[in-house]
Amino acid sequence: MENYVALGDSLEAIADDSSSRSTVASTASGFARLLREFRFFFGRRVYLEVVDRLLASLDTRYTGGDQQRLLQAETALLTGDAAGVARAAAFFGLEVDRAVLHCQMLQDICRQRGVQLASLQDVVTVLRDATVRAILPDSLTYVKLLLTPPATWCSAERSFSLLRRLKTYLRSTLIQERLCQAAVLASYPERLDKLDMEEEMRRFVAETPQRTNAFGRW
Repeated sequence: MENYVALGDSLEAIADDSSSRSTVASTASGFARLLREFRFFFGRRVYLEVVDRLLASLDTRYTGGDQQRLLQAETALLTGDAAGVARAAAFFGLEVDRAVLHCQMLQDICRQRGVQLASLQDVVTVLRDATVRAILPDSLTYVKLLLTPPATWCSAERSFSLLRRLKTYLRSTLIQERLCQAAVLASYPERLDKLDMEEEMRRFVAETPQRTNAFGRW
């Protein structure tokens, strides 16, 4: 669009130049008029309509459904809001009293350990402790349900598209487990690039005697 504007300005300058021949000036003036009409049509009929539909789609996608309810459930867990946890537990179909009690106990454990719950990842880190998971099974279920809503973000959708692309040429030669591993590697190339490939190859070869016999040691 910017290129069309620059071209229109140039044509108008030629049309206004008194030293230009009449035919050149007339042709430039005609093209400039057509470009002005195109800009008007594009701006009013196409561009504004596209922006309007885009905004409407985003509003429908991220404000409808259960997005707000899930956000409230996460906030209640992080802040220890008993009423919010109760509403979320009822929504998830959990036993409300147990869920509220376990989430409050989770807050107590975090305070004792000096852990600040700023995000759901902090809760996951605390629940990696097997002892905490055994004491607070309803908190664990609550977090699992928060982490497994229907995927509506671009990164998740790209990962599904990536899996379909991998299946196209690898599915016939890979078992399901290897296919999932390949999909994870392809989904996080920036982390993969940071790995020491020689160290990874040494670990791979050292896992079985057959690999050691085939590839040797280095």
